[in-house]
Formats: sequence, C-alpha cells, structure tokens
Amino acid sequence: MFQGWTLVSISLAYMAILFTIAWWGDNKARKKKSGGTRKRPYIYSLALAVYCTSWSFYGTVGQATHSSWTYLSIFLGPIIMYVLFSSLIRKIIRVSKKQNITSIADFIASRYGKTQGLAVLVTVIALVGTLPYIALQLKAVAMSYNVITSYPAPLTEGHFDLFSDTALYVAIMMAVFAIFFGTRHIDATEHHEGLVLAIAFESIVKLVAFMAVGAYITYGMFNGFNDLLTHARYYLEIEKQLSKDPINNGFLAQTVLAMLAILCLPRQFHMAVVENTHVDDSRTARWVFPSYLIAISFFVLPIAAAGLLIFPDGTVEPDTFVLTLPMAAQDHFLTLLAFVGGFSAATSMVILATIAISIMVSNDIVIPLLLKFRWSGNTSHHDFGQMVLRIRRITIVVVLALAYLSYRALAEFNSLAATGLLSFAAVAQFGPALIGGMYWKRGNRYGALAGLSGGFIVWAYTMLFP
Repeated sequence: MFQGWTLVSISLAYMAILFTIAWWGDNKARKKKSGGTRKRPYIYSLALAVYCTSWSFYGTVGQATHSSWTYLSIFLGPIIMYVLFSSLIRKIIRVSKKQNITSIADFIASRYGKTQGLAVLVTVIALVGTLPYIALQLKAVAMSYNVITSYPAPLTEGHFDLFSDTALYVAIMMAVFAIFFGTRHIDATEHHEGLVLAIAFESIVKLVAFMAVGAYITYGMFNGFNDLLTHARYYLEIEKQLSKDPINNGFLAQTVLAMLAILCLPRQFHMAVVENTHVDDSRTARWVFPSYLIAISFFVLPIAAAGLLIFPDGTVEPDTFVLTLPMAAQDHFLTLLAFVGGFSAATSMVILATIAISIMVSNDIVIPLLLKFRWSGNTSHHDFGQMVLRIRRITIVVVLALAYLSYRALAEFNSLAATGLLSFAAVAQFGPALIGGMYWKRGNRYGALAGLSGGFIVWAYTMLFP
C-alpha cells in the first residue's frame, strides 16, 4: 500500500519529463534538426503505438480472464492492416499531403467534393465516439491510483466527492499538457514534432513496464510458462476459461473493428497521416509497429492466468491484475513501474485524442461558422490565428469535461474492454466512406451522408443507450 502523495509526486514528475521531451523536440524542429533521417522513421513508428491505451495495458488482461483469446483481436487487426494493407495507408498519406489534410473529417469531406456538411457529421461522430474512450483512460488511472492506495482491501463504491475524485485531477492535468503542446502555434500541416517525440517515449515506457511485469510474474512468481499452465490445470474453471475456442464470432468481429480503428480513430489518423513528414516512414512502421504489438501482447494471457490462480475468490478485479500481482508479491518497484506504465498508456491517448478533436471542431465547425457570419472580417491574420488557438484550447477543456461526465455516467460501470469496443464500433462507421472514397469513383456525398448517419443512429441505439 502506497501513500497518495507518493503516486501524485511520481505522476507530476513523469508529466514534467514529458514536458521536457516535448519542449526539446519542438526546439530541435524549429532549428530544422528533427532527429535526422535515421531516427525519424522509428520515432514515427513508436508514436503509432498511441493505439495501445489503458485497454491494452489493463483491459486486455481483464478480457482474457473471461473470453480467453478474444483479446488478441485488438492487436491482430492493426497487424493485418499494416502488414497486408500498407499500400492503402501509404496512398492515404500521399493524398493527404497533396491536399494539406488536417484531420479525418477533412479527408473524408475532400473525397466527396469537400462537402462541409459531411465534415461536420464526421466531426460530431468522432467527438461522441471518442468520449467513452477518453473516459476509459480516466477510469483506468483513477482505478490504478485507488487500487495501489487501498490494497489489500478490495475496491468498493464509496460516497462520491468531486474534489477528491482522482479522475477529475487527471483530466485537468492532461488538459494542461494538451493545451501547452498541441495549441502553441498554427501550422497548415499541423505537425507537432515535440509531441510526437513525447508520445514515442511514452510508447517505450508502457512497453517496458508491461513486459517487466509479465516477465516477473511468469519467471519470478512462477517457473515459466509450463509451470504456470501446470498450476492452472488444477483449477478446472481456470482451465475452461483459458482454453476457449479463439475463432468465434466475437473474435472475428473485434478483429474487423480493430482493422478499421487503426485507420479511423481520430488520434490514429492524426498520428499516422497528419503527423507523418515523409511517406517512406510508413515502410519502417510496417514492421516496427506490428513488432511492438506482438511484444506488448506476449504476456497478457500469463498475467491473466496468474491472476486467476493467485486471486481465485474473485475479490480482485481482473482489470487490475497488472498492479495487484506485483503488490501481492510485495515488489514495490515493479508496482510503481506498472502504475507509471498504465499512466503513460492513458496520457498519450487522451492528449493526442483531444488535440485531434480540437483541430476537427475548430477547422470544420467553428471557423466556417465565423466566416459565414463574418465575425472575423475585421481581424488581422495574426489575430485570426490567435482566435483559432483559443477555440482549440476551449475545445480541449470542453472535451475533457464531457469525457469526465461520460466517465461518471458510463465507463464507471463498464469494463475497460467493453468501453473501448464502444468507441471502436463508433469510428468504424468511417470505414466505408474513407476506403470507398479512395477507390470507388461512383461514390457521392449523399451516399456517404446517408451511410454515416444511418450507422451512427444504429450504433447509438444498440450500443450507446443500453
């Protein structure tokens, strides 16, 4: 059990390191020394691992305890997309660079005659679909904080107090970081080299943390995979849970959703396409990013099996096994490393997602309205740029406030995997319009509007409202 001030101090120190890295990266970019051609493709490839959020760090373990191999689908989908369909990704990047695309809403609208209404619809769907995912990250950080400060007592629902809610302060901290390094200047290309460098660093942190915990549990608490499985065979329920048929409808559906999500999640499109500075970097990402996903998924099932063995009574939430297993072994350093890894997985997603959404809201909704009603007719270029930055900063604060409300209303009562799938299904609605716009010449704006509207309504009725 750790004191709360210890975790807060570690979190603030970690955020300070991110600030330093992002600031250093921005300064190098201004001096035209953006890491050199050798490092750039690897930084870009590692930054793509912003895909691995708290769902990957905590939720996959929880999912593996009750649906066995299904968790692999969220890693398999992006691997298939980058290995087998990398030409599609490169084509999207080339088209986007030619047209100075700044978001997925901008891209889809540009494929159908730059239809403003289509851009607005995509922005609204992206905003609503992203809120549960950001709420998931807030829940994961709050959960990890509460687990570490209360262990070995099980988590219980206590009286809600706004000013003692960990998730609220996490949201505020992430809003500050996103504002500082996502809205410092207006750039037609929307490149944020310092932010990309910081997110690449976070990808290394969460990978090292997760693999360290997995290796310790597998080879420290047990004597390797065989010993772990031998112990598991003594528990029929565990054996039954960990040996389910991996190829089922849920597995296939989640794989397809993950394939679409790696293209359609606003933050993934922003990182893969908008932040890309050279198309050939995606060739390096074709093997680096899948290798990263294979590495971070390697110990998921062993951790899940160990958690079911060590905590057979069900009093410990499976989503917290990455934290509670090192705590059960009384390894304080590994526990803190796991906390930092989970915190890193959450912060990178929230920061990039809010920046991507703020760009979409400002470019596709607010600014067109201002221009339409001539609210900015008398402003200079400099003043207009400052106004755009203010709009984006306000949007970031509003998005995180809405995400916090979503956390209180929705994610608090769902597992991490269930909340993540909610967002995956929402952004999957972009898939037909995005891919169709690349290859189907007869596609038109009315079909895209109808498809997106119908898909969004069905998603809301069948998934969001229940």
